[in-house]
Amino acid sequence: MKQTLIIAGFPGVGKSYFCNRANGLLILDSDSSKFSQLPDFPQNYVRHIEENIGKADAILVSTHQVVRDALRERGIHYVLVYPDRSQKEAYLERYRNRGSSDDFISMLEREWDTFIDSIEQEMFPIKIKLKDSEYLSDALLAVMDIE
Repeated sequence: MKQTLIIAGFPGVGKSYFCNRANGLLILDSDSSKFSQLPDFPQNYVRHIEENIGKADAILVSTHQVVRDALRERGIHYVLVYPDRSQKEAYLERYRNRGSSDDFISMLEREWDTFIDSIEQEMFPIKIKLKDSEYLSDALLAVMDIE
């Protein structure tokens, strides 16, 4: 069974970009929006993650607090990749450029500090904070060195 790296990536860090360009690696981009509308969320989402451990090289997952809590409760180790707090405006621009909804952008603009605070208080995962103009793919070497 192959070892699978679980990467919880903040919106806009480049999960989809990384997944689409991971030559030779099996990377699953597990979009939580496909699961979160169902009544058994996040259990259904975490079950999907567990079912793919050992099958994929990496699984890209959401940073929702309930997902992170469920991963921790099940002892599933993960790397948490998120932006530096100072990158708020750059990320809001990323969301606009990729065509995110106004509601999504407004919510992240309003809750930015709350989300970053929550992530920075985490003790369970390995954390990688992205600096100006960095993406998940830039941090890949650091992520792979950790595992």
